[in-house]
Amino acid sequence: LDDPERRLFRRLAVFARGRTLEAIEGVCSGEGVESFEIVDLLTQLVDEAVVYVEKAPGQDARYFILETIWDYANEKLIEAGEAEPFRIRHLDYFLHFAEDAAPKIRGPEQREWLEIFEQEEFNIRYAFDAAAELPGQVAKGLRLLAATQRFVEVRGLFKEAREIFERLL
Repeated sequence: LDDPERRLFRRLAVFARGRTLEAIEGVCSGEGVESFEIVDLLTQLVDEAVVYVEKAPGQDARYFILETIWDYANEKLIEAGEAEPFRIRHLDYFLHFAEDAAPKIRGPEQREWLEIFEQEEFNIRYAFDAAAELPGQVAKGLRLLAATQRFVEVRGLFKEAREIFERLL
């Protein structure tokens, strides 16, 4: 992989499971990877069989990395000194995602937005981990928990939400 591909590859490790193009652009761009380059870089990573794409009917494409490859990318992210700043960017992205989506889960688009939240559930959980583990991020974690309240309620995730709340406190 060339240098921009390596940067994007290791930054993809800040996501848990699948990622949308929008999320990748929002979290991974900057510092040597421009937003306009991301589609081409992702295509190259797919061609290299490092990343694979899944697209369900009526949904945006999601980009995935096999777990063993994810572990390697995460090691490289840590070695590059980018783990903390990009995990914070990931947390910020999903905090804004959840806060923007929260009113939609209560409205006429509830079913659609619950499905979108389900697709991002692992990323939201990973954002909670960042909020609990990284210095100065607890307030964001509490805001994220508040923003996901309706999802928790509808899906019956009360035990998980309580554990997250206790961990953040």
